[in-house]
Amino acid sequence: MLVAHPLLGFVAKKQKDYYSEEIVEIPIYDGSQVMRWSTHTFTDFLNPYLLEHFTLEKLIEQTSTNKSNENNFSETVPDYLVMKLVKNSL
Repeated sequence: MLVAHPLLGFVAKKQKDYYSEEIVEIPIYDGSQVMRWSTHTFTDFLNPYLLEHFTLEKLIEQTSTNKSNENNFSETVPDYLVMKLVKNSL
């Protein structure tokens, strides 16, 4: 599973409430396009239902290697979250 990192969503929010859901926009491709998505928390992704039915084998927090300054976010805020999940046996 690959998703936008919750911290990237948080720094893009107008209202700095980590738990509130908000549609955020980040310019990409030198500002010619805008990426829009609804923010989430880590708990939204790693919720009890998921962890009951799947085993989390790997979690990677990554910052793009080609990140530009067009979005004014710190280079230290991860862009995306990758999770390798394996379905549990019955």
